Amino acid sequence: MRRGRNVAAPDQAAGVLFAISTNLTSSGNRGAYMTTNMPSQTSQKRLEIEFEPADLADVTDKAVTVLKARDQVFSQGGRVVQVATVPVDVGGGSATRTFLSPSTVSTLRDSASRHVIFRNPPTIIKGKDGRQKVVQGAALLPPKAVMEALIGRQGAGLNPVMMASGSPVFRKDGTVAQANGYDASSGIYVQLDATYPAVPENPTKADALVALDQLKKPFREFPFVEAVDSAVAISAILTGMISFTLPAKPAVGVNSYVPGTGKTKLVNTISIIVIGAPLPQINAAKASAETEKRVDALLLEGNPAIGLDNISSSFGDDKLCTSVTSSRVKVRPLGSSNTVTVRSPLVFLNGNNLQPKGDFCRRMLCSVLDARVDDPTTRVFDFDAEAEAAANRPALVVAALTILRAYEVAGKPGSGLAPVGSFEEWSRRVRDALVWLGEPDVASTIKEVREGDPERKALQAMLIGWHHVIGLKKLRASDAIAEAQKAVAFDPKDEKAADLLEFMESVAGEPDRSISVIRLGTYLSRHVRRNVAGRWIQRSMLNGSTRWQLCCDPL
Repeated sequence: MRRGRNVAAPDQAAGVLFAISTNLTSSGNRGAYMTTNMPSQTSQKRLEIEFEPADLADVTDKAVTVLKARDQVFSQGGRVVQVATVPVDVGGGSATRTFLSPSTVSTLRDSASRHVIFRNPPTIIKGKDGRQKVVQGAALLPPKAVMEALIGRQGAGLNPVMMASGSPVFRKDGTVAQANGYDASSGIYVQLDATYPAVPENPTKADALVALDQLKKPFREFPFVEAVDSAVAISAILTGMISFTLPAKPAVGVNSYVPGTGKTKLVNTISIIVIGAPLPQINAAKASAETEKRVDALLLEGNPAIGLDNISSSFGDDKLCTSVTSSRVKVRPLGSSNTVTVRSPLVFLNGNNLQPKGDFCRRMLCSVLDARVDDPTTRVFDFDAEAEAAANRPALVVAALTILRAYEVAGKPGSGLAPVGSFEEWSRRVRDALVWLGEPDVASTIKEVREGDPERKALQAMLIGWHHVIGLKKLRASDAIAEAQKAVAFDPKDEKAADLLEFMESVAGEPDRSISVIRLGTYLSRHVRRNVAGRWIQRSMLNGSTRWQLCCDPL
């Protein structure tokens, strides 16, 4: 113990500490948000921890124990986070978006000051009567070294959290978490942003049909081309409600042919129901690396849904594909060399004449809007979909959860449809639930997207040309190039031969207008056994040399 140090009286010290913590909250150091569980913090008794710099590890252990027990800090894939809210504008009104925010020394000090009184070790002084007295140590601002040590542990010992939700949460076992606080079974922190009706424990199919009609109401004026386009929007709501319980879920594309049709309003209306705020989204950058950085920032917030807005070119990079077909994705916080593993959200993409490419085409549902007028922006509506969704959000959330719960209670009767590859659980829990209620099969839109894939169309044209010019014989890549050039030279009007040669030039052309054998071979290797309209390329080896052969389905 330290000796002979002047200290403030205990009550006075505690009063000084409270003043300091209040200043931290109002100073703006925490940014434009507060942790969502602050309102109840002042009603809890603060615990005392003695701080001795030499015992930093032990002091940090004690601080972690208190903050963990009171749901102040969590672990998210290798980093320390806190639950936060930010005010947002919704349909002319205001609402709150709940999300996960990385902990900083300032935010941890703020939380710690509400739950812990840190003190210097007690001191011993000699009184006037000559006797020694033990005097309580002075209260301290939560030590910076403790907060840094807590962050440095990268979430070790803390409860793992996937997301923060402002509404009731549908668990993987089919039950609903409807109480505030950390829900250990789902890994989700619930901080209800309104009063929600209770979700029926045993809803019937009739209840689900009523809920479906209620869920459709805010979307009644959107110019969906077909009934399946409306069903895709409803499926997005159901998927968003259980996003983090699914190992994978298809992305949702919203397509139109001209600007102003309502794409952004549609995804925002869906998002307001799912997360209580407009969709967290970014404009897609021309550079893939820049888009990936922006997507990472959204992923780190633990949002159950994110979006790329106003996509104007073909898309389908690796980060998007991973976010859709994997339950978790690794992201790198800005300015850090470390990666953080987070749960994959539901991904929205919207634009005019969307052009997904490659493997992404089998990973996306699509809802098409067509106002069928020259200038869609001149249309007049009797209501605002976003404002209506915000005003009725508690009832709409419960409607969505009622549909999901009713399908669980019914035993998840099969639809008779084959599950969508890579999305089997989503097929059973969302797609089949809507088919059970008489809605069109939303997975049918995946086939439409796939058939519109520009890469697939190009490959199909190449295979048709290969069949016409080369037939079914085995040959080297160099011989295939020679055959195509010979066919075009023999008959310049042969369109299939010209298409084949043009394709070879597009994927393997060199600046000198020659065709690279290596690059053509690399392209063919990437598409070995990819069946397009009954044709595919097969690879074999002969005397150490690669041979290529077109194969066809039997007629």
